[in-house]
Amino acid sequence: IRNNSQPTGYNQYHALQVRLQKRFAQGTSFLVGYTLSKSLGAAGGNSFSDAFAGSGGARFQALDTFRRELEKAHTELDQAHVFVTSFIYELPFGHHRRFGSSWGGTLNNILGGWQVQGILRYQSTPTIRVTGGPVLPGFAGGNRPIWVSSDVRSSTDIGDFDPAVDRYLNFNAFVRPDSFTLGDTPRRIPHVRGPSFLNEDFSVIKKIFIGEQVQVQLRGEFFNIFNRHIFRAPSANFNNPNTFGRINRVEAGRSIQLGLKVVF
Repeated sequence: IRNNSQPTGYNQYHALQVRLQKRFAQGTSFLVGYTLSKSLGAAGGNSFSDAFAGSGGARFQALDTFRRELEKAHTELDQAHVFVTSFIYELPFGHHRRFGSSWGGTLNNILGGWQVQGILRYQSTPTIRVTGGPVLPGFAGGNRPIWVSSDVRSSTDIGDFDPAVDRYLNFNAFVRPDSFTLGDTPRRIPHVRGPSFLNEDFSVIKKIFIGEQVQVQLRGEFFNIFNRHIFRAPSANFNNPNTFGRINRVEAGRSIQLGLKVVF
């Protein structure tokens, strides 16, 4: 008897969400949002059938089908802190603004109609999932190592992190289980997360009015304007000691986009 899907998993999400908003007035608008949250859950599905369901199924299977309570951990969607703010600010120069309401057409087109926009996002990343250990026959692997030290995170500060030299995780915090036995590392390490996501995008817009019906917009958009090194999650397969704890991927660097739009 083979059951391809057992609805035995669960997920719990709790959050505090705060928002502060100022609607567009006097040339200014902004929105600030903060979320403090926790997402806990346990893997569902049948271990045998999930092992042959591809990477998506095997990734979330329970290590011990008969002890599913051991799978309770942060989920892959858990992000403890998320802070996002966006704003629009029209500089107070030019027609219908605080300064320069009497300017002529040429002067107004040069000094008036400027607008600045921005989106700033700072957030935690999910907890780390460590895999590896001896293969379990009949279950297509899926084992985990034994956790022996709480010092999973290496001592290198992320501000000084060099991916060519440093490791984000400590390989010696784990040991290999005996053959045909299960490791005791939780599905995700509860106190170790990947590098935080920090990003700022800005735009500068110049509006030029041609008569009453036509508006030309010149736009300069700067993504990741400070060119931050946004590291992705490290490799965490214990069976590959050479790559374990290393970070080999980063988000895209600063990107600049120029544009022109005619509104009529």
